[in-house]
Amino acid sequence: MLRVEDGRAFIGSVASCSQTIGSSAYLFLIYQAVKRKVMDFIPFGSVALAWVLEIHIVIYSIGVRDFHLLIANGAFMVLNGLLLLMFFIYPTKVPKTKPSNPSLTPTY
Repeated sequence: MLRVEDGRAFIGSVASCSQTIGSSAYLFLIYQAVKRKVMDFIPFGSVALAWVLEIHIVIYSIGVRDFHLLIANGAFMVLNGLLLLMFFIYPTKVPKTKPSNPSLTPTY
C-alpha cells in the first residue's frame, strides 16, 4: 500500500505526464505553420494569453517548489512560446497572388 506522500508524488507524476502529452498538440500547430507558411488558422490573442498565463504558473511553481508543476508547465510554456514566435515569422493572412497567365483572368 502506498503512503500518502508516495501517493501524492505518483499523482503529481501522472498529472505532469498527461499535461506534457497534452501540450504536444502545439507541435502539430507549429508543423502546420511551417508547412503552410501562414498563421491564419489560430488567433494571436489566445496564444499570447496562454503564454503569459504559463509564465505566471512557472514562476508560481518555482516559488512553491513544486517540481511536477514546473516540468509540465515549463514544457507547455516553451511549446507555446514557439507557436507565438511563428506569428512573428509568418504572415497572419494569406497573401493575394496574381495569376501567372493573364489569359486565365476573367473579364467582366
